Amino acid sequence: MLCGVKTVIFDFYKLNLKIFDFLTSVVKVNDKNVFEKKLRIAIQKDFDFNKDWKSLSISKVFDGNSICRYISLFRSLS
Repeated sequence: MLCGVKTVIFDFYKLNLKIFDFLTSVVKVNDKNVFEKKLRIAIQKDFDFNKDWKSLSISKVFDGNSICRYISLFRSLS
């Protein structure tokens, strides 16, 4: 979703996790019987990712410093 890819979460086991509920561009499907219908809607619908990008701090994720963060992580593990 941070890359502007439409996201569908399948919760057929009805775990009802709330972790993604604050995101407006994510489609959550709990029922196998409506899966195809919701997937078609998600594919055809135009999403505005801006609110979710702001919530997830896209500018901090895609800031060009990913390699530095990985190096720092690896150094902290050794």
